[in-house]
Amino acid sequence: MASAGTKRSTAPKIPSFGRFIGYKIGKATAESGTCTLKVRPEHLNRSGVVHGGIMMTLIDVACSVAGQYVPPGQPPLLSASISITTSFVGNVDKGVLIATGRKTGGGKRIFFAKGEVRDGKGNLLAQGEGVFRYRSAEATEVGISRARAARQKASSRRSKR
Repeated sequence: MASAGTKRSTAPKIPSFGRFIGYKIGKATAESGTCTLKVRPEHLNRSGVVHGGIMMTLIDVACSVAGQYVPPGQPPLLSASISITTSFVGNVDKGVLIATGRKTGGGKRIFFAKGEVRDGKGNLLAQGEGVFRYRSAEATEVGISRARAARQKASSRRSKR
């Protein structure tokens, strides 16, 4: 259960890319967010270590979660990534990856965040920063409606099996 000041992300659970990759969104606060990923063989590159695109995705998600936090009872926020830079400083081929994002600034339409990915032992694997744009209330409603429809469609497919 989330403690005071933390809560689960209010972003819609879309049964697409996030489910395909397999990351799980963790807690969010007014300034930070987390996500985790259990490494699977399909996350590895030709060198047998986690592909940089996977780590960049985790930084993108954790930073987005950090910027999208709203207090309970408030309408959800969604954002779109404008720019992300990532530096890869380590590698891993198994275990759990933990990404943390921290909102560093911004205003009504744009926010900035920094993120990092660590392995289960705390070793730094990648770090990055990004610029994100908040989606309008109308675009957020469309996104939530699409997510609901996709969840219902996926649920219907599963029940027919």
